[in-house]
Amino acid sequence: KFDPVVRQHVIYKEAKIK
Repeated sequence: KFDPVVRQHVIYKEAKIK
């Protein structure tokens, strides 16, 4: 289950790692 909030959090984390 991928909620929009979780998805945004993952994107934010990925952006930080990048």
